[in-house]
Amino acid sequence: MACPIFSFPLELHTLVFSHLEPEDLLNLGSTCKTFREIVSQRGVWESALRMVCARDGLFTPSYPFDEMDLCDLKRAALHSFQWNQRMLSIDPGEQGCLTPHREIPLPRDPRVNPQTQFLDADILPGGRYVVGSSSDFITLWDLGPIHHSLEYPPRILDSIYDAANRYRIWFPTRPSPHGTNCFRICAFFSSEMNLSCLRVYEVGPLPRSTSFRLLGQLYCHTFVTSWLVGDCVLLETVPFDESLEGGHMVWDVTRNLVTPPFKLVGRTFPTLGWAVEGRSLLGLQPKRRDSEGDSITNLSTWRIPKLDPMGDKTSLSLWNPNATETIEPDIQVDFDQGEVASLCQDFGNPVPRMAFRSASAGTSIFQLFSEAHSLDAATGNIRICRVGIVGEGIDELGNSRERTVRLLSNDLFQKPYRITGSRCPHFSVAGVYITSVIDTSNRKKYVSETNLVHSRIEADGGSPGGSCRLATVPVKQGNWVTSLCTASSRMAHIGKSNPDRVNTVFITYLAP
Repeated sequence: MACPIFSFPLELHTLVFSHLEPEDLLNLGSTCKTFREIVSQRGVWESALRMVCARDGLFTPSYPFDEMDLCDLKRAALHSFQWNQRMLSIDPGEQGCLTPHREIPLPRDPRVNPQTQFLDADILPGGRYVVGSSSDFITLWDLGPIHHSLEYPPRILDSIYDAANRYRIWFPTRPSPHGTNCFRICAFFSSEMNLSCLRVYEVGPLPRSTSFRLLGQLYCHTFVTSWLVGDCVLLETVPFDESLEGGHMVWDVTRNLVTPPFKLVGRTFPTLGWAVEGRSLLGLQPKRRDSEGDSITNLSTWRIPKLDPMGDKTSLSLWNPNATETIEPDIQVDFDQGEVASLCQDFGNPVPRMAFRSASAGTSIFQLFSEAHSLDAATGNIRICRVGIVGEGIDELGNSRERTVRLLSNDLFQKPYRITGSRCPHFSVAGVYITSVIDTSNRKKYVSETNLVHSRIEADGGSPGGSCRLATVPVKQGNWVTSLCTASSRMAHIGKSNPDRVNTVFITYLAP
């Protein structure tokens, strides 16, 4: 009689067998223990869920392992697989529809200004914790354990705010998990009292410690955007004049180290994306090819200067040209042929994304999208590309290795109306698949939906012509989607709440 193991999905086999001890495998082979008997062990499913967290970068405090029974662990470990199956069931070229099961508004901290508009909201990967930001405050919510969310009303954990209203918050980064149970966030705080600064906050270890605590701050004399990369913050000044060049700095918050201000020779705007590998900073950017403004895609790498102890320094200027080190690119690669040359900036995101890591592709990946020209004036096309950096890393002397960019996938989807505007506020990774949130608009009519585009990170057989799946989610007029977590089928969006019409963060549940 055939062993029932083969009646289960292949991904389920991978999850379970990768965590069986050698004696368990021997026992399976000698006694033909059924797969159903093996998967009834709680430890197997706990290990499987931990593997999914590591593979997809999920925030492990989302899952209170000690409180989860066997069914809870199974459901959580297989949720990403079930999401992929649900999206793949949509026929290529067709448009599916995901009807929300429920929608809940998140409470506003009573200590903050009730009229201030939320600007963004991010679900931490895993789906339990949400961070919402405005120009006056940043709030952290707990939606409750994934397996008991219906019985656990969302609650406010903490907020960053100033009761005296002395500053405005600009360019907050997305929450960045740090270690296994903490996360960090960075933002620029502007003040009319010459106290503008860049601050880094940390929360955790969760769920025990739930307050924002200040890790460090640097006083700045100009606006600064930032990206969190592990223990370090990459800073860039925001030039208000196109003739000016931005200054850069890398700040190690944990060890209190900082580079001198430096300028990147060959840096162009708009930046398609950043990546940090070892001591090198990688920028994917357009490069003007002729006087008529025609551009090609360029990958440049610059070696980050040495970080030195800050000592008592708390205020550093990025605009002093006499104190700014000039860094020449050590590698420049132009792409003037093939589809990589036509990559375009995601204009919906004023701050370019950091590259994300993919366990399946084993490389840093940039996702980019553009509106593709259509001969049919009644329809609109969106092209989504993913490119991977090949030859990453540094050699034994700390020098950059040769790098190039490889087109991993190139997907196209069509809408039954002419697209006059689009943006990609977020995407969520589950195994070898990625689901992107794409908002499209039309000047002549209101579009009451957002698009979820599901595709492989790397197309089958290395061919960039992979087929994507498209599903729409209805949204209320005036609302906009900001974040998606496929590991919990939850989506964050911002809009007006009834009946008071106050700007509110909502969580939409796309699965029961």
